[in-house]
Amino acid sequence: MNLRSLIIFLLITPSLAISEYKILKQSSQSVLVEIRLDDFQESTFEVNGAIYHLFQFKDGIIEDKFGNPSIPILQTRLAVPAGADVSYQVMDAETESHRNVTISPRGIFDRPEADPIKIMNDEIYKAVSPYPVTDIDIGQSYDYRGVNVVPLRISPIRYFPGSKEVIIHRSMQVLFQFKDARQGQAPVSFSTKDRNIFRQKIINYEQASQFTTVSPVRISKVFANYDLSLGEWYRIPIQEEGVYQITGAFLRSAGIDINSVQINTIQLFNYGGFALPYSVYVDRPDDLNEIAVEMQDNDNDGMMDDVAVFGGFSACFEVSEQGFLCAVELHGT
Repeated sequence: MNLRSLIIFLLITPSLAISEYKILKQSSQSVLVEIRLDDFQESTFEVNGAIYHLFQFKDGIIEDKFGNPSIPILQTRLAVPAGADVSYQVMDAETESHRNVTISPRGIFDRPEADPIKIMNDEIYKAVSPYPVTDIDIGQSYDYRGVNVVPLRISPIRYFPGSKEVIIHRSMQVLFQFKDARQGQAPVSFSTKDRNIFRQKIINYEQASQFTTVSPVRISKVFANYDLSLGEWYRIPIQEEGVYQITGAFLRSAGIDINSVQINTIQLFNYGGFALPYSVYVDRPDDLNEIAVEMQDNDNDGMMDDVAVFGGFSACFEVSEQGFLCAVELHGT
């Protein structure tokens, strides 16, 4: 019983330190990374006369896939040039082999009364191919705080169920190569906060500034062009985040002559999470934000008797109970 409790603790307790990644060499076309397992542990326990093994190491994540072998993996990110085809090659590895091993299936501790054999995923435990299939799985690139990255799933431990053999890479030297990349931008500077985040979340964090996804040109806000003396203004209270629609019937019920409103003259504004004044006669701020509106003109007459769709967001600051207030500008024709 104590052994099982100890094993459960090892499974669910996260590590506060990151795994050992060391950059050995890097350029705009490739990066050579050393990956070393820290605090490697092996546990065994017996159920119904059968011995099951459990492996763990610092930062190892065991995916919550019921019945699959409980094999920890590493999950991280690699900064890469935009548009690059990313491949890898294991150049060197410190490897050891464990034979006659049955790795415990995921979920065995959730159902301690069950026979482990009955919860095993037969597609894996009776397969000839290893699990996981590859040492490293490279996902699709995406923008991570302005840096182009690919997610990595690294499997230092691989299980061969047919021969009941476990191959463990205590350390690996992996060469990641970038092919057919688009011309990169000039390196940009990041804030101290971003640099600290990249250091924790991206293997080659020092290259992050070279593989940005946005232009280093700063974005400045352009004031919306609105004039409270023109058109008719109405307040619409929004209390929850979501997608909203304004129908012609709704406006008509509010006493608005929708026959005089053309859909191409409708604009929607908010104040970025702060409540706008209740009175339409009170001066508005000079920096209202215009909201995108999708007009659905079902009968193609150009008049506001159909539907306007927009995204509404609840107040992100302390405001009144009415929440996040929008002002709709309706210009008559």
